[in-house]
Amino acid sequence: MKERWLINGVLLLICALLLWLTRWQPAPPPGLAARVGLTPTEVTHIRLRHGDRPALVLETSPTGWMLRAPQRGPVTPAMSERIDALLRAPANPAFTLSDLSDPTDLSGREARATKLAELGLDNPWFVLELNDRRLDAGSAEPIDRRRYLRAGHDILLIDDRWLLPLLAAPAAYLSAPEPTGTTATPTLTDESRPHARTP
Repeated sequence: MKERWLINGVLLLICALLLWLTRWQPAPPPGLAARVGLTPTEVTHIRLRHGDRPALVLETSPTGWMLRAPQRGPVTPAMSERIDALLRAPANPAFTLSDLSDPTDLSGREARATKLAELGLDNPWFVLELNDRRLDAGSAEPIDRRRYLRAGHDILLIDDRWLLPLLAAPAAYLSAPEPTGTTATPTLTDESRPHARTP
């Protein structure tokens, strides 16, 4: 009889443990905006620059996101969702530049410059500005293909799926472009996609 109660107690304990494991979820990593000290609702100005294309400038308005340059008009709901998704996208820290060496030492500065070049951050293919915070996108990490992103002294890793949808032509952003002063811009081609570089 005692053995049966013991077995039942062990089974109950296992069931409770399994229930706890299925309900427990690790906290998600902070979103991109949080990594640079902002909440998504605090971001009111975004500037995107890719290669030699004209920079895209977006600002919030009472009715939602507005494209201010190189064309003007309200942003489509689909693109607004992509912008909001980017601000909340998981961005994991890789390391900080201060981890490499003393920045006041000449050899330390050379080591940092070499590391930035290895990560493709010496000449970033994509520059993102959130309000007054600048983020530079470099090459892809060789294991899981996440993109190196420099935010000040911090080097982050972010999945390309949050960045690439924003490389569309200005016309793809607009739901109702303003007729004055608009210019056509070529659409994104395969050649303009960033190529991963192995550090």
